[in-house]
Amino acid sequence: MSRQHEFLQGLRDMPFGIIYGSLAGAAGLDAWQTVGMSVLVSTIAIAVVTRHLLATIGGGLVIFFLLRWTLGLLPI
Repeated sequence: MSRQHEFLQGLRDMPFGIIYGSLAGAAGLDAWQTVGMSVLVSTIAIAVVTRHLLATIGGGLVIFFLLRWTLGLLPI
């Protein structure tokens, strides 16, 4: 199975709401531009590799908060 086929199969297996929410969140760009796009690409990669819904959601959230913390965007 080729990488492209695996990627497309992963996108097909991912619920539409996750893809739409990721793209919509990344479209409201400003200081979040880098974080949103990085999380989007990372979450799609997690979905393609694991094909597990909870791993995709959890991994995306972890990456999102780690990047925000690293860039000093958390209000703590």
